[in-house]
Amino acid sequence: MKTSKDLLLQQALQLSEDDREVLALELLASLTTDEGRDASWELEIDRRLAEVDNGTAQWIPLEDVLEEMRAEFK
Repeated sequence: MKTSKDLLLQQALQLSEDDREVLALELLASLTTDEGRDASWELEIDRRLAEVDNGTAQWIPLEDVLEEMRAEFK
C-alpha cells in the first residue's frame, strides 16, 4: 500500500519540468527559518521567471499599470 507521500510524489512527477522546479523551490523554502523571507523572494522571482520562460506570464502594458496606480493613490 502506497503512503500519501508516495502518491504525492507520483503525482508531482507527472508535472511539467517548470512546475516541478517551482514545487521543489516552494518545498525548500518551507524548510527555512528566519532566512525564509529571502528564500521567499527568490522563490517568487524564480516562479515569475518560469512563467516568462514557459509563456504563461500575463503581460500588462505600462500605461495600464500607471493608470491603475494613479487611480488607487488619488
